[in-house]
Amino acid sequence: MAVTARNNKNIDALETEHRRISFGSLSAVDDVVRNLLLRPNDISKCQVNPLTHFGKQIQLGKMLLLILVPITALAILVVLDLNSIAYNNSVDIEIRNVISFSRNIGLLLSRLQRERDMTALYVSVIAPNSKAFLTETYPLTDRALDELQEWPVETSILNELPFFREKNDFKENLEQHRQRLHHSNTTVYREIDFYTDMLQIFIDWLYESVGNSQGHGSWQILVAYQLLIVSNVDTGIERTLGAIFYTLGGFERHKDYVWYMEKYNVGSWNFAASKRYTPLIQQFYEKQVSISNHLE
Repeated sequence: MAVTARNNKNIDALETEHRRISFGSLSAVDDVVRNLLLRPNDISKCQVNPLTHFGKQIQLGKMLLLILVPITALAILVVLDLNSIAYNNSVDIEIRNVISFSRNIGLLLSRLQRERDMTALYVSVIAPNSKAFLTETYPLTDRALDELQEWPVETSILNELPFFREKNDFKENLEQHRQRLHHSNTTVYREIDFYTDMLQIFIDWLYESVGNSQGHGSWQILVAYQLLIVSNVDTGIERTLGAIFYTLGGFERHKDYVWYMEKYNVGSWNFAASKRYTPLIQQFYEKQVSISNHLE
């Protein structure tokens, strides 16, 4: 009994010593790990002890950076896409404005030419007794003027043509000219000069509108339309001078013949040039010729 009690006491003492040594080893390990963690890092400034307050801030910053980098990249891509869309929209608006203005100028030029031709016929020696054929052109010209929203007049022409200052001034001057028109107070040449001076101003506006716009993918069509309108104006003067020739049996002045040939050649060249910029001009021309042939 005494031996057994002694053995049990020895076993308890050994277990106690083993537990003491184990706990001491764990404490030693914890001290080593803690010393390693507390040791300053010489490799990177951002790799610090994550157990410290500063280290926790660094780790949080790293996590936020991983989140913010793709978000920032996506935001940049969105901004670039929005800028591209806004730019394309501005270009589309610019092109639409140029096309609209060019179309309105072209219509006005056509109406003014028609009015000029009928005016020249009215004051000629073979004029009909009625003035109705002339007055029928007035409302068409007035409507074309009303549709023209922009009035980009330059101050350089106001000294010579002060009635171009505002659109209402132009309309008032044109209306006064119509009311004063009579065989006894004008000539065919004076009427041609009156309308041709106005037409030239509108042609200059057409040139500036197409020239100032970048045009982008539609520049060829815009230039073709511009050349077509100008060729129509040249052909209109040629037509009016031709009417004078057949009315009088010839030109009274040699310079009228030179003027006629100049407009004939320039008009033909502008029309041919417009067809080189786009095939739409030739297609439209052939369609109109076909319609005219069927009407005959």
